[in-house]
Amino acid sequence: MEKFYDSVLGSNGAVVGGSSIGVYPYGLTTFAALFSDSEGTIALPNPLTADKLGYFEFYAENGRYTLQVVANGFTDRI
Repeated sequence: MEKFYDSVLGSNGAVVGGSSIGVYPYGLTTFAALFSDSEGTIALPNPLTADKLGYFEFYAENGRYTLQVVANGFTDRI
């Protein structure tokens, strides 16, 4: 398992709290399995919701992922 974490910022650099983050295995359109622990025993919902500071974290199998961020006013895939 690998830990992933980041904060969502808008194009103006402002925090985007409460945004929805969908996590997909790279090149696929189905959601990845996400966990809150490194052992993969406590599942998390996918999409995730960032906290009020835009922060989010999760564990997933080692690999590459595409993140889709949806918030009031924009949608972005990174």
